[in-house]
Amino acid sequence: GSNLSQELSAELGQSSRVRTVPTDRIRQVLKDLHFAPTSEFQTGDLATIADFTSTRRVVTGDISRLGDGIRINATLQNLDTKQATPLAAAAPNQAALLATIADLAAKVRGELGKESRAVANDLKLSSWKPSTTSFDALNAYNEGLQLAQQGQNQEAQKRFQAATEKDGNFALAFSALAKSDQAQGFESEAASADKKAISLAETLPPAEKYLIQANHYTIVGDTKSAREAFEILSKASPNNASLHYDLGVMYESEASLAQAHEHY
Repeated sequence: GSNLSQELSAELGQSSRVRTVPTDRIRQVLKDLHFAPTSEFQTGDLATIADFTSTRRVVTGDISRLGDGIRINATLQNLDTKQATPLAAAAPNQAALLATIADLAAKVRGELGKESRAVANDLKLSSWKPSTTSFDALNAYNEGLQLAQQGQNQEAQKRFQAATEKDGNFALAFSALAKSDQAQGFESEAASADKKAISLAETLPPAEKYLIQANHYTIVGDTKSAREAFEILSKASPNNASLHYDLGVMYESEASLAQAHEHY
């Protein structure tokens, strides 16, 4: 589903020469072309969708289950050479799914590396995802982000809360929960979740730690510091819709409407 594709995109990484198409953009293109999200696409369909998104390499696939086991069958298609490369990864159970997605991303990078080693290295260095070992927690977190971007803070809060319950060490989920609480006027709960996120951030990779700090600045009302932090983060991850949304909010709060529009 869309959550798996988002996770694969994060694991895959991006560079100045290769960028993944954001999920929201794909949904919009499918809607514009009158494709149902569950459609089985033919090669010609994929080429049409790719043209609308300026894409020349496409990863498609499906998920199958046998007992507790989960198998991902994927195909990397080079639309320029018409070459299709089958790829697969398997997880013994749901708990191992995140590691399996990382394995699949490594295989995609390996195939792209056959075209350009520099691109493969760039992708590996930029690969980033929230630090959690729970796929269910990550699902809830990603759903919460989408709901928050739609202004559905009450529903987003429920997803972020669920994410923290699935993984009590999920720092970014606590940080997002704090922002959602504050958006609804729950200042005490927001402060508590923010404090928890900061305490868990000590051992996180720099990108995550910096995002939690940026959210903290937002919660305490330091808009200037928050905007500067989100600007740095959005440049490092240009396809991260959530970061661009937050940056748009920052610009709007400063009455920089033209700049806000660029990120919404």
